[in-house]
Amino acid sequence: MVKNKFALTLSFFVFWMAFFDGDSFIKRVQNIQKLNELKDEKEVFLQKIEEDKQAIRDIQNPEFLEKFAREEYFMKKENEEIYIVIEE
Repeated sequence: MVKNKFALTLSFFVFWMAFFDGDSFIKRVQNIQKLNELKDEKEVFLQKIEEDKQAIRDIQNPEFLEKFAREEYFMKKENEEIYIVIEE
């Protein structure tokens, strides 16, 4: 039959760990890939948070707030005319 029982047992163990175990090598590699994706996503969200914090600081500045309201919402002061120029 098999001359070396240790080699057979080791082969079975490696095969079992690679494919069937709850913490198999395949699942471990998939988890590492998912972790790397989540880290990249975290960096994107942290950058967006910083951009939003900067936008909040800008909005607290009255001069910027007036400029923003005029440009985005076409607000105006009394007795003031607004001309919208559409570039083609």
